[in-house]
Amino acid sequence: MKRIDFFTCAHGFGHIRRVLKTVEALYDIHPFVRIRIHVNSRHLKAFSTFLPEWLRDTTDISRIEWVTNSMKHCPDFSTQEYKADQYEKWVLDIQAALKNEGNSLVISDNLVTPAFYNEKAILMGSFLWSSIVSPYYLAGYQIIAEQEKALLYHRTFKMLALQDMAMPDVTSGTDMIPLPWFCDNISYRTPGKSSTFRVLITVGGTSKRVVEGLGLLKQLIEIPEVEYYVDQRLFQAIHPRIDRLRLFDFSETAFKKIDIVIARPGIGILTDAVAFNIPIMAIGEKSNAEMVHNASVIQEKGWGWNLLGDDPTIMESACKDIFRNEVILKAKSKLAEASCGGAELAANYILSQLN
Repeated sequence: MKRIDFFTCAHGFGHIRRVLKTVEALYDIHPFVRIRIHVNSRHLKAFSTFLPEWLRDTTDISRIEWVTNSMKHCPDFSTQEYKADQYEKWVLDIQAALKNEGNSLVISDNLVTPAFYNEKAILMGSFLWSSIVSPYYLAGYQIIAEQEKALLYHRTFKMLALQDMAMPDVTSGTDMIPLPWFCDNISYRTPGKSSTFRVLITVGGTSKRVVEGLGLLKQLIEIPEVEYYVDQRLFQAIHPRIDRLRLFDFSETAFKKIDIVIARPGIGILTDAVAFNIPIMAIGEKSNAEMVHNASVIQEKGWGWNLLGDDPTIMESACKDIFRNEVILKAKSKLAEASCGGAELAANYILSQLN
């Protein structure tokens, strides 16, 4: 049987989780499938956080071959230090990794370049970086954007796309295979069982986002009868400690306690929102095309509220309007309509292309 080579974008956690969920589904269907995961070494540590229990707790992790050489020069869009010559080296790394691998099938999450060097490669995700890179990125990223646009011009790729969130570049520039969310409906907490709302605030990993999160928390902590949970970076930045504030560990048990999420609307946290039926208040910058698109979809579908770019000083009044049982229950009922099971459908399609 052919081997499956997953190339995982080195930015954020949504890409990691989608790849791992698909790998888990592949092993459920075909226990002996051969899999390699290509990932930047700096990003590899994050994989351990999201490994499924069956893979983390057994020797089965050895069934996956982890490859970092092919991604050591890949773009990490969270840093401004990327240069054009790094992209050229990355192309050579990809070609070397796939050399003499005629039986390999590449699945590339959001990145066109690795897919271009494999005859039957398939893209996966909800957007393409060539449409996300904006003028505030440095020249190295602009070159990547133009190169990936050129590759798309020369070849139309199949793309396993998250239907609800697919951006226009995916629907118009690829042969899109629409899929539901890459998660399962788990369970959720019904608000109203206590007088205290439980709110998760997660703002992203950069220093700028942490500072913004601290400002937001300062505004919201005055709202009574709300218990706040925050991600590790935000928690470590809070001095002195604040009552009604807890560290969030992103476990299934922790998510089941949450009534509402305040976050940048990346696909990772949105997947959690769908899985655990948690309405989301979308915050962040209006300069990021993906965040703008995702927040608009959330608002349109009634899954939450688009607060991108809003003056932080009005967040307290906005939250007071939203932190009400009837408001949250209405959003939960809409969110419950989202379809899940995309990983299993993706896995079946991938296996069909191996024959």
